Amino acid sequence: MLRDLVYRISPKAQTGDMAASYRAVEPGPQIPDNFSFSVVSRPLEDFADVSRLKPRALKAPHYRVNQQALANLVGAIALFLPIGLWIAGERHLACMRDSISHFYYAPFYGSVFVAALAMIGAFLWAYRTEEKLQNRLAALAGCAALGIALFPTSLHGCAGEGPFVARGFADFAEQAEGTVQVLLPAQAPITFQLAPWSDYVHYLSAGVMFAFLGWYCWRVLSRVDAAVHLSADARLSPEKTTRNLFYLLCGAVIFAALGMMGANFIAHMLGASWDWWDDWDMTFWLEFAGLMAFGVSWIVKGRLFGLFLFDKAPEPRAPYFWAMAEGQDE
Repeated sequence: MLRDLVYRISPKAQTGDMAASYRAVEPGPQIPDNFSFSVVSRPLEDFADVSRLKPRALKAPHYRVNQQALANLVGAIALFLPIGLWIAGERHLACMRDSISHFYYAPFYGSVFVAALAMIGAFLWAYRTEEKLQNRLAALAGCAALGIALFPTSLHGCAGEGPFVARGFADFAEQAEGTVQVLLPAQAPITFQLAPWSDYVHYLSAGVMFAFLGWYCWRVLSRVDAAVHLSADARLSPEKTTRNLFYLLCGAVIFAALGMMGANFIAHMLGASWDWWDDWDMTFWLEFAGLMAFGVSWIVKGRLFGLFLFDKAPEPRAPYFWAMAEGQDE
């Protein structure tokens, strides 16, 4: 759509009528020189009585946001979170947990996990496009990411820690002669479980977030804008072809991981025991794969930190009026 127009006053305005022609400016499409139109306004004398004009409130200024930079940031968080936690477990900096979600209970790394999910959730909540449905689904996914961070999964997921050890919070009071007294909360045992159903909220939130990310790869990132991605002979550009291949593969990985974890959850609810699942740490590796696919897809959306996979300037085409808004090119 043509959204940004610039008025140019023609010499006809000297005759008492104001004629204006329009030209498209960035980010709208360019209109050929032989495509023009004009409108004639009312005579200037009709506006001589300025007392009839009512002041209008100024709107808040709109700032352009580089969505590719934000996509790179979110993709990097999703990509390096599982890698960092896996390195911490392999280097014995923290206990290797049964799942990435169980790192919530790890000292220091639990805070990293919560902060990463909170940043992802905040970005998805604030993410806006021209499509209302996409905005609402992104906001829902943002709430789900925050739900993952705020409602922890059950147990600690570390076989070496013995009985369940929750993240406890205590107050410290300084005593005489340099001693410190630990003041424990009145509730016992000390756990950080907001409600008995906290783990179910965690599972539901994870399912919603991963479902949105898979849908986003397949239905949004892979869409084709004819004016940008197609050449004059209707061929898809090599750069867009490469990006779509990444999007489709990442979406497949996310949905496969989500489906397998969902099957395990249903089997667990029905009382079935999959010993091989825990032996191979399947939950950890499926979450690892899902987050990696999420990170890769959004980094590709950001054109690999602004270095590769940019579309070349398309050949001149006929005027079009269905261009996507600025910053929405996938």
